[in-house]
Amino acid sequence: MKNLFFILFNMVCFGAFAQTGALTIQFDNVVGNEDLVLHKKTYKNALEEEFTISLFQYYVSNLCLIKADGSEYVVPQEDSYFLIREHDAKTHTATLNNVPKGKYSAIRFTIGVDSVRNTADVSARTGCLDVGEKGRICIGHGIRAIFLSKWKAILRLLH
Repeated sequence: MKNLFFILFNMVCFGAFAQTGALTIQFDNVVGNEDLVLHKKTYKNALEEEFTISLFQYYVSNLCLIKADGSEYVVPQEDSYFLIREHDAKTHTATLNNVPKGKYSAIRFTIGVDSVRNTADVSARTGCLDVGEKGRICIGHGIRAIFLSKWKAILRLLH
């Protein structure tokens, strides 16, 4: 299966002579073993208490692709921030451009925004980090946020 992924990855993303290409990563949000469904589905926690989810969104940042030989390609910081919003299917994918040709076997990333970018001047927070954009995540004084106690990221290479 992995070999098939690498062959398809190289064929789709890289031409015969290209040294770089694009890679699209898809994020699939789940609760336990079930797909996450906003508003309509009731779930149970470890204490058998029922809950529903009305909003689920998070940042993914600082992506690093790891090659089969252990070497790494760190995505440039300015291209490494994505806002994933469960209610907006267009945000369930992150496309990385200019990825060097190679056989990648793993990915590493941060959930959230690193402290350096988070505390940077507002002018450095562009794109999905622009707090002036409607619908962006902004946690300020007096606003509570619920953080995940456990996070499990599953990289599905190919179905």
